[in-house]
This record gives sequence, structure tokens and C-alpha cells, in this order.
Amino acid sequence: MMSNLVHVAVAAMLASACGGAATADTPASTTTIRMTHPSSSVTEGEITVGASPDAVYAVLTDYEGWPRVFTYLDRVQIHTQQGDAVEIATVSKTGKTAELRCRNERATRTVRFEQVNGRAHVAADIAVKTGQAAGTASIRVRMTAKVSGALGWLVSDATIRHKREQKITKDLRLLQAYFENAAAVATRRADAAR
Repeated sequence: MMSNLVHVAVAAMLASACGGAATADTPASTTTIRMTHPSSSVTEGEITVGASPDAVYAVLTDYEGWPRVFTYLDRVQIHTQQGDAVEIATVSKTGKTAELRCRNERATRTVRFEQVNGRAHVAADIAVKTGQAAGTASIRVRMTAKVSGALGWLVSDATIRHKREQKITKDLRLLQAYFENAAAVATRRADAAR
């Protein structure tokens, strides 16, 4: 009984920390997400999407536009922005708030963020590179999520790793769906213009 309560608490905490839990509204796709675990506290996921790296980076750094991509979000509020350093609050559709400190690195098309509220330490790097096929981009997410304090003693690394995998999978699928939809709209507009 106690173990189940701990697992529910950790799931809720990571869902809040990461901006929402992976749920049935994650788009289905046959494209493979390559998932690796370089250490017990780190999970990496990578996917290729049909868009230019610059287009993907532009979407990732349009924080106020995140709810159009990450559909579990209701809104994003920018608290401060100084150059490439941004502090934001994401509010999920369930009302959970995550405070994030972000740093954009244009030269490498990388967005780094760290959650500054909550009981878990959650940080991620999202790097966008040119894909192998023309007109594609590879998106790689490296996420660290650790639970500290007394709760950290009660939660297995496997449970936290599973939550990281769910979060990375959901967000990469939502990015993929966003760019698939954008391509479909562009094709329809081009067809209509002929």
C-alpha cells in the first residue's frame, strides 16, 4: 500500500515537473524514437521530423507558442528575458505550474532548461541538428530527473526512468505531429493555389 502511494506521488510530481504526464492524447506514429540511458538519472530520446533545423529551433524558442505544439499546456508566461536567457512558467490544462529557467544557444540550435520549483530536479537539453535526409531535422532530448530528500529513498530509479521515457516520447511525438500537420497544410495551400 505504501509503495503504491509513493509511486502515485512520484508520478504526479514528475508530471508536474515536466509539464504534464504522457497520456492517451500522445499522437501515434510509426517513426521510431531512439531511446538510450547513459546513466541511471539520464534518459535520451531522438526522432527525425520533416522540417528544417531552423524551423524546429524557432518553434522550440517560441515559448508563448508552446501550447500549439505541446497540447497538454494551457499557456506559457514569460517572466523575464535577457538575451538568450528566459524564465517562464508553464501552466498545464490541469492547472499545474512549472517554473523553468531556459537558455537558448542559437549557434548549436540547443535549448537548455531547468525546473526551479518542485521536489524533483528536472533539467533537459533539446538539440536540433540537420537530419540525414534532405529537408529533415533530428531532435535529441537529454533529460535528467532525480527525486531528492526522503521521497528519493522510496522511489526506484526504474520508476523515474520510466517517467522520463514517457515524457520524452510524448513531447517528441507532439513535435512530430506539429510538423506533419504544418506540412499537410502547406501542401493543401499549394494545391489550392494551382
